[in-house]
Amino acid sequence: MLEAQGYRRADHSQTFFKVSIKKTRRPIIRYTSLLIENRYGTPGQQNTQNPQQAQNLAFCKYFEQAHVGQVLQSHLNIILAKRQQFVGTKTLCMSLKSVQIGIKFQMTRRMIQEHINVIMYEISLPLMLLSQSEYQLWSENPIEYVRLQVDQSNPFNSKNIVKLLVNSVCGIKTSKK
Repeated sequence: MLEAQGYRRADHSQTFFKVSIKKTRRPIIRYTSLLIENRYGTPGQQNTQNPQQAQNLAFCKYFEQAHVGQVLQSHLNIILAKRQQFVGTKTLCMSLKSVQIGIKFQMTRRMIQEHINVIMYEISLPLMLLSQSEYQLWSENPIEYVRLQVDQSNPFNSKNIVKLLVNSVCGIKTSKK
């Protein structure tokens, strides 16, 4: 009897742990995406004469040296997990956006470079394909389908995020040595 109750308690705590991870994953992804998106405060644009901005510059340099690699790696792990398991649309979009922004900077581009083929061909390309529900919407109401595709107000539209990612990859200029 006690073993059964103890088992239920352990099972309940594991369920609680899984639910709490799922609930906290999205805000964490969003905030780390914002840190990368703002390029850790854009250290080159900070005015060092203002004490507040000098403190921000110090934080930017610290964050770039100590944490950007780990944060970007966690976003890459989420994207690469999409191949084998379900990843929510909002979580995937925020991670793809982080990678899209990280491609612009040389330090983070090196980390992304080894995974770019998988991201482009195994993750992004299937997201760009027409799904069954989209085909049905196209068949029933083509105007609504076009409106949804053109609508830029939804920040979690995976097709728009992938389009921006492809544009960023194609916009990388190679330096001639």
